[in-house]
Amino acid sequence: MHAVAAGRVALPPAVQTSVAREIRLRHQPDRPALAPRERQILALVANDCSTRIIAERLHLSNETVKTHLRHVYRTLEVSDRAAAVARAMHLGLVE
Repeated sequence: MHAVAAGRVALPPAVQTSVAREIRLRHQPDRPALAPRERQILALVANDCSTRIIAERLHLSNETVKTHLRHVYRTLEVSDRAAAVARAMHLGLVE
């Protein structure tokens, strides 16, 4: 905690790894920018969740989920869920 007392930032190793990964990903010029909610929905799509399940888990309407998905498709330049997941995995947006 000497770092904090000296005015520096101290982060646990797990947080350091997460922050470093996000910084690296944000600095990739060919990586499309998705909003955090869009990435969250895309991750659920990658886990084979239906629109209804995603809506229930995130406390959203089905139409809101569909709107986010349309934006994801447009941003990733794809036309369906499978292509969105494949492109997102290729770009490192989801694991």
